[in-house]
Amino acid sequence: MLTPGTEIGNYIVEAELARGGMACLFRVRHRVLGTVHALKVLDPDLRANDELRSRFLGEALIGAKLRHPHIVRVTDTIATPEVAGLVMDLIKGPTLEEFINRQTAPLSADTIRELFLPILEALAEAHRAGVVHRDIKPSNILLEEQPGGVLFPKVTDFGIAKIAAEAKELAVGKAATQVSARMGTPAYMSPEQIRGAREVTARSDIFSLGATLYELATGRMAFDGDTDFAIMEKIVHARYLAPEDLGTGDPTIAAAIRKALDPDPERRFASCEAFAAALTGPAPLHNTRVAAHRPARRGRSGLTVLLLLLLLVGLLGGGAVLLLVQLGYELKLAWPPRKKGHSQPSTVSVKKGWTTLPPFAECVAYPRPERVILTRATSRRGFRDADELRYWFRNLPAQSIEVYLEDSGDFGRSVVFELALDRWERAAQVFDGAMGEESCYRLGLALMSEDAGRPMADRISSRGKSLEYEMLGSRRPGSPRTERVGTLEEALRPSAVAKMQSWIRRR
Repeated sequence: MLTPGTEIGNYIVEAELARGGMACLFRVRHRVLGTVHALKVLDPDLRANDELRSRFLGEALIGAKLRHPHIVRVTDTIATPEVAGLVMDLIKGPTLEEFINRQTAPLSADTIRELFLPILEALAEAHRAGVVHRDIKPSNILLEEQPGGVLFPKVTDFGIAKIAAEAKELAVGKAATQVSARMGTPAYMSPEQIRGAREVTARSDIFSLGATLYELATGRMAFDGDTDFAIMEKIVHARYLAPEDLGTGDPTIAAAIRKALDPDPERRFASCEAFAAALTGPAPLHNTRVAAHRPARRGRSGLTVLLLLLLLVGLLGGGAVLLLVQLGYELKLAWPPRKKGHSQPSTVSVKKGWTTLPPFAECVAYPRPERVILTRATSRRGFRDADELRYWFRNLPAQSIEVYLEDSGDFGRSVVFELALDRWERAAQVFDGAMGEESCYRLGLALMSEDAGRPMADRISSRGKSLEYEMLGSRRPGSPRTERVGTLEEALRPSAVAKMQSWIRRR
């Protein structure tokens, strides 16, 4: 194996970080750029098999095409006679498994959501790209430690489970039993994986996510036993202790766990977006900074059932708008309604059916705004890189977003991302003739539909009484406290990103 000081390709090995059944992880430094990375190297005994080596370098590189702030990036490969390895971002922080093991008391519902919703976002992105992880578990989720003690989840090891299963099959021969050639880790495998399903789907990942959420919420594995067979038997028959009996006080989280762990794939969540919507409950937006110490309300489970029934009736009767507001993450499926010919003002009131936080702090201040601040990046709520910004605004035209450096004196510096409504072609369709507060709520619904801005769980204003969107009139030219960076496309250039990050770090 590699030892500190070994040069391999463009990298110098600094230390071994971890060792697994099929690969070892090293910290390496690029000998020209000086950047630090993680290097996952295939075990020498497995590397000798040309077919497996090729699959490791090929299929595991699916991580390279996934660009999401909560997915560990694969940035390079090393293929020499001695080494087959993947170069990845080096994440400083514990795994989710290590984090759970350190806890001495149940986590709050808000903390659970803050950690788990980004994981769902990452898997949703992978599933949209046609990638099924196959081995979701707490040890494959890294928690990057950021300033202020914030933990930033990142999913890793896409495609590795499939390679591991093929390696085991090669090791024991083609006559291996189905159990010995499974893909995944027994305690987190879906029933269909256990039965040896030829095609593993996104709903298998949903099951593994449910087992991961169970462990995060209770501190215990959903399925454990003395042998793999005992564990698999419990999974197939859905035998696990109710999360409520292990300290999970939030009925919304408990209900989401049960649905995700259903043995029948058809009865699980159809997508990670649906899983996230169920987790956030009837009112999908929470002020995680304010609500952290609120006691759980009793009787909420019955209210949830009643609301879901009302939503179903509304959908069957044509009330799709209310359902879209409730689900939050899946608004894009049905908003805005496609119309042919001349558009007539809609008679459906978005405001009347709105049950979450208001979209804007002052909806009537600008009945017909000229611009909307989608988010402000500050020293406390910054951004990692251009990829994260690109993801925040991926559903809006880059030329419709203006970026400014703003100095608010005692309130500090910020980078402002504004949507210019006169350059957003959907604006007229969104308002659809509405005025006053109704136009405000229609605009808020459309921005939620486009998933514009930070992740849903973080899209709360600093006061916690509305979303962080701000409706404004025209911008005053020549303000001494404001400097224009350019359109979003211009702001994503490396020099502009460095300038923005430097701006919010300066005091």
